[in-house]
Amino acid sequence: MIILSSLMVTDNAALAEATVAASESLASEKSELKNFAPVFAQENVTFQVVAGETYNALHTLHATDDNGDNITYAISAGPSELSVSSEGVVTWGPVVYTDNNTVIITASDGSATASLSPQVAICNCQNEGVCQWEVTSTSNWYTVPCQCTAGWTGDKCDEDIDGCAEAPCFTACSDVLASKVEEQGSEFICDPCPAGLDGDGVSCYDVNECLTEEPCEHGLCENTAGSFLCSCNEGFALGPDGRSCLDINECLLNKHDCNEKSVCTNTEGSYECTCKSGTSCNLYAE
Repeated sequence: MIILSSLMVTDNAALAEATVAASESLASEKSELKNFAPVFAQENVTFQVVAGETYNALHTLHATDDNGDNITYAISAGPSELSVSSEGVVTWGPVVYTDNNTVIITASDGSATASLSPQVAICNCQNEGVCQWEVTSTSNWYTVPCQCTAGWTGDKCDEDIDGCAEAPCFTACSDVLASKVEEQGSEFICDPCPAGLDGDGVSCYDVNECLTEEPCEHGLCENTAGSFLCSCNEGFALGPDGRSCLDINECLLNKHDCNEKSVCTNTEGSYECTCKSGTSCNLYAE
């Protein structure tokens, strides 16, 4: 034995024990130096996950050991719902959203350990928002941006767009709920254009009634914003509706110059003076 050999050489028990301990320590160190740590087959690994989803086989890790030792995998850091099997199959779920975390997975042969820190791209889009996986990052943990469906906005598509926020309508505006936007085809509804204006409610423009309706019979039409004005010809006056020229009865209103011995007869836009039947007269007053 080493102890007897040492004791025979040294004739000192304490020194012999120290020599044995040193020899064993040296042997252990040599053994450790000959043992190589496992090596992961992939160094750049990205986990793409969606909040709320469960992944029973998100990724399968592969590690090799030059000494042929048995390899075991473990989660060293990361969410509590993340696990890895003895075969290296990563399971995660249901995924709980957080905007910052770190995942570290180890591979050990019992003596030496290798670590892998996969990148995590987590998506938290709501209301049928689309995860834009093509957007990448250099961060080890990052939130994937969302492409929101009609009516929704915000980082995770959970904010109803106020369709009237930018005052898109010529008159009054009514916001459409995000859940109804696809059905409605718009994020807002405009009131109809005011009378005298035409358009879709977003844009309203003046209608030239003088060209389309010819409203001022027996007068001149002047277009105005949203309406028109009539300037009536002589012998006509503007009616109560403000849109028509009515004949003035000059005879009834005593707005004529017929002689008192003549007869005044109203005509459209004017009047006539005639002598009474069977008489001759001056038609007009002198």
